[in-house]
Amino acid sequence: ASSYTEKNVEMRAINRQIKLISKKEELKSLSDSIQFQKDMLTKANQELDYRSLRVKELESIINKKDSMVTALKSRISSALSGLEGNGLTIEKRNGKVYLSLEESLLFASGKYDVNNQGISALNKLSEVLSNQQDLEIIVEGHTDSIPLSGRGLVKDNWDLSVLRATSVVKVLTNNSQIKSSQLMAAGKGEFSPIMTNLTVEGRSANRRIDIILSPNLDEFFNLLDE
Repeated sequence: ASSYTEKNVEMRAINRQIKLISKKEELKSLSDSIQFQKDMLTKANQELDYRSLRVKELESIINKKDSMVTALKSRISSALSGLEGNGLTIEKRNGKVYLSLEESLLFASGKYDVNNQGISALNKLSEVLSNQQDLEIIVEGHTDSIPLSGRGLVKDNWDLSVLRATSVVKVLTNNSQIKSSQLMAAGKGEFSPIMTNLTVEGRSANRRIDIILSPNLDEFFNLLDE
């Protein structure tokens, strides 16, 4: 009986030791899990800090571009103050400056050579745009819907709108401080009207040159790609 009791005591001791070892393993596993979660939380916080920094950098670039566009619009309005509201409109939207010049400010009816008044206005504009090398400049020619049936260089509204756009571009690039690579000339013919072509006033408004000034966002997109 004594031997049996001793064996029971020994077995209970062994069982307690096994349970103790098991408990230590559980505690170690729990400790490892807690450490893993701490590491993951640290990593997540670091990623959050990095993203927050990126957001601030992007906001800084956007604010810088927006300030530049606002200042540019103001300078153009000052330079062309005599024309704004008299055939010229200047707007800031979508982070760009939009100028719209009615036909009468630049061209004789059906012609594409810029007149003296137009050259004077475009020269003032080119002075504002000079050395603005981070600007992209799009010049769009637009017409009304009245068909042209010319036999010379200008055969239809497509031709007229394109040639008017390129004429404006050539006047602007007479300023050597504006790079030709910044400019693009486009003709949209009658297909982007801003008013109805059913009235004299509407057709007059549709015969126009639009100049779109857009900041180069390469810096912004390069940051996004990083």
